[in-house]
Formats: sequence, C-alpha cells, structure tokens
Amino acid sequence: MSQPIDSANRIEFRHLIADRIAAHPQQRVTFKTFMEWVLYEPTLGYYAANRQKIGAGGDFVTSPHLSADFGELLAEQFLDLWRSLARPNLFQVVEMGAGQGLIAADVLKYLERTQKSTASDYAAFWQALEYIIIEKSPVLISEQQNALKTFVEIERKLTWRTWEEMPDESIVGCFFSNELVDAFPVHRIEIQAGQLQEVYVASSESDPTQFVEVVSSPSTPELQSYLDELGVDLSTYEDGYRSEINLETFSWLETVAKKSVRATC
Repeated sequence: MSQPIDSANRIEFRHLIADRIAAHPQQRVTFKTFMEWVLYEPTLGYYAANRQKIGAGGDFVTSPHLSADFGELLAEQFLDLWRSLARPNLFQVVEMGAGQGLIAADVLKYLERTQKSTASDYAAFWQALEYIIIEKSPVLISEQQNALKTFVEIERKLTWRTWEEMPDESIVGCFFSNELVDAFPVHRIEIQAGQLQEVYVASSESDPTQFVEVVSSPSTPELQSYLDELGVDLSTYEDGYRSEINLETFSWLETVAKKSVRATC
C-alpha cells in the first residue's frame, strides 16, 4: 500500500477544510466541493501529495501497469486516425490526465521503434506526431517528465500544456484520456419522497475536524435539469436512494470541442 500522508499534514488538512466549512454562509459545502479539496488541494490532496498512489506499491493499478499492450493498441488507433484525416503534416495526440506517463511512454516507444523497421506510413506518422499532455497535478507532471525525458529531448515530440495555453480550434488530431472522468468531483444526490435532495458535508458539532453528511435541497437547478434531460422519474425510486451526478463532464467536453479543428476521440 502507499505511504500515508503523515499525521501532521492530515491534521493540517482537516483543520483547513473545517475552517473553510465554518466560513461558508450555511456552514456546509457540497460533496463536489469537498471531493475537489480532498483530491486536488495543493500538496495535501490525494493526487497532489508527494507520495506513491498508483502501481503495485500504491492504492490501485490501471491497464498500463499490467503491460504495454494497451498503449501499443492506442498507437495503432492513432495511426488509423491520422490516415483517415488524409495524413496531415501535424497530428496532435492530446492526453488529458496522464497519470504516471505510462500510456505516453508505451505509445511513443512503440511508434519510435516501429517507424525504424516497418512500412513508410509509420515513419511519416512519427514525423507528424506531436504528443501533448494536459495535467493539473504538479506531482504527476514531475513523474511524467521523469518517465518521458527521452522524448522531451526530441523537438516538438512531447510537450505539457494547460487548456489556457491551447488556442481554440488549434488541434488537428485526437483527444483521449484513461480513467479521467471518474476522478472528476461529483454532486451526490438522494431521493426523498420522490423529490431530489443533495448531500452536503458539514463539520461535526462535537469536533469540527470530523465531517458529517447533511441532506438538503439542491445547490443548483442543473442537477434537476440533468435528470429531466435523461427522462429520470424520481417517483420510481425508494426513499434514501443515492447516486452521483458529474456536471463537470459537460464543461470538459465543451472545452475539448472548442480546441479541436477536425476530429476528437
């Protein structure tokens, strides 16, 4: 298992969250806000703390930890997309949330190796390829750059960018991610008497650094609109039924669409 955040940092983090909740007008925050803090708070959040989290010695593994096959198959898919776009001189693969850089490494190693020994399509694709990583965690960026330093040294082959550094309608190629959307902070909802309610996080009265759930009316009408669009009939659910709504997905997809010129995947 991964090394836990040390006790001092854990206590500091709890007090930080408790102070933020206390400062809120209703002295509670949505589960989405709480999840955002817990995962991404600089130096303290799960994905931002400098500790091993992913892989054999961490909390979980993903497909790229098991073999290079996943990345190599993606590389072939990218090649097919390049061909379908009539072999543009610049083809950009944008990986959003690259973890430890394993997929990027497998894709780039495979294409570099293959272009040296097989049909000319691979060599031409390698020349056209630019691999771009969008990553919000400074810790993971550091891991990625260490794992991919060979390709950083090749001109224009691999870069890191933010969304703000990427002009609208500038990308010819493919956007992709692996297990990214399920890490977006979500709203938690509960059904009571056929009505939509939302789960909030508040501090315990006995100890502000212990957190409890509070169920109340939704924080935004977008939650009901989301269910209405899907045709969800809340009256068919038992009292206490809970689920999650990931509203952040919509803004993410809108951003991807704005940055793309011709094709996304």
